[in-house]
Parts: sequence; structure tokens; C-alpha cells
Amino acid sequence: MGILDLFKPDVRKSESQKNVPGLLKALRYKSDVTVREDAIRALVPILDKNPDASATEALIEALQDSSEYVREQAAEILKNFPSERVVDALIQSLNHLTYGTSNTAIKSLSIIGNSKAIRHLLFLLQRNTHYDVPVGIALRRFNHIDSFYNYLLLLSRLRYNQVKKDQYTFLTSDHDHRECLQKISPSLYIQVLNSDNDAVLIEGLNHMVYGPHADLGVIRRVIQILNDHRSKDVQFAAKDALYHVKSSEGLKEIATCEDNALNVWANNELQKIAASEAEEKV
Repeated sequence: MGILDLFKPDVRKSESQKNVPGLLKALRYKSDVTVREDAIRALVPILDKNPDASATEALIEALQDSSEYVREQAAEILKNFPSERVVDALIQSLNHLTYGTSNTAIKSLSIIGNSKAIRHLLFLLQRNTHYDVPVGIALRRFNHIDSFYNYLLLLSRLRYNQVKKDQYTFLTSDHDHRECLQKISPSLYIQVLNSDNDAVLIEGLNHMVYGPHADLGVIRRVIQILNDHRSKDVQFAAKDALYHVKSSEGLKEIATCEDNALNVWANNELQKIAASEAEEKV
């Protein structure tokens, strides 16, 4: 046993006792990277279950560790500490040269949800397209006009890029995409539908089925787009979006629009609803 071993933190003992101060001391042990890696591994389940604010500074320091494993796990744990100090540290980690550290920082920032991170994520997206998917996933989680607009803009760019079309499919086919769009408020959705960027407008209309498609304000705006927009592609997307409306109030709005096919469809749907309600009363 060497002299340094006499002062080496006993990670196994601290882990068994769920001794956070002991594990944090081990995390700062500069002489042996395996000690730090064992310490961060032990801290993950403990701090995920019971976040301890006293761990914040040590975890922030660990974002600069020489071990990528330590850096990634520190960024992962920090999602449980939504302070400005932590957000700033994770934003700094977006600039790290290794993909794993930056990617984990992106995920944690999206979970914390502080909107100050959005412009830094957009800057990362502009300078490095390797982050299209992780930044896209993060942007859709913020429920903020800047993030939602740029998420739709990213989708439009990926959709028409033959090399990256698989990334578009990946982003739009998972449960998280649908769940995030369901949380978008009608007022935010209308802001997107007021965009003068046709690509963003088309993506917003294409995915309205997962958003607030039953809101009358949204439906009226889509009808207005269908009636007035100069682009046939935008009009087509608007028409297709309206075919996903199922509520009686929404169908009544559609029944008054200028498109004859939609008029007929909406009135038929209303008749089906009326017939179903009549059967239930019998």
C-alpha cells in the first residue's frame, strides 16, 4: 500500500452509508480518476432521489473534470438543481469539445426549462449541425415562442434535406414530440401561425393534430390562412390540418369556410355527431 492510499477516500463505505459529503470529497480527489468516477457513479441515484443543494459546487467543478464520464454524469445530476448558477455552468458546458458532455448539458438544460438557455442552444445549432437532434428535442420542451418557432424551422430544414431526412422522422415520430406539442398553448400556436415564414407555417400546420387543434382561435386562424394565403403549399397544409378537427364547435367553424369540400365534410361530421348523440339518448 502506497502512502497516498492511506488518504484515499473510501467510496464504497460512503456509498453504503449514502454519505453525500464523503462522496463529494471523493469527487474532488485529484490523485485518482477512478475514485472520482466511482464517486459520481454512486452520487447519481442518491441525488436523483434526494437532491442536496450542498452538492452543487462540487458538481459544477466536476463539469471540468479530465474524465468524460465524470463530466457527463455531473451534467446529468445537475438537472435536479434548477438554479441560475447551475444553468450558467451547463450553458458553459455546451462549448465543450466532446459530444457526450455537450449533449448531456443540452438534455439537462431542457429539463430545467430556463428560457435563458434557448439562445445558446440556437447558437450551438448554427455552428454545429451534429447537434440537430439533441437541440431539437430540447427546443420543443421549453414551451416558449423562440424555441417553438426555431424547432419548427429546424424540422423544415431537415424534412427537405435528403441526407438528414431520417433525423426529421426521428424527431417527429416519438412520443415526446406529441407530448410537447400537446402542452403548447393556443396563444403561442397562433403566434406561430402568424409567421411570415412559409416553412415554419407549414410545419406548424402539419403538426397541429398534436397541438391545440380543438381551440376555436387556432381553427379560425387556420381557416383564414386557407382563405387568404398566397402559397398553395400553405393552403394545402391548412386544409389538411382542418380535416383533423373533431369537436362540434370546431366543425361548425369549418362549415362556414370558403372551401366546398371542407364544407361538405364538416357538415357530414356534424350530422354523425348529432346522430350519435340521439342514439345515446334513446
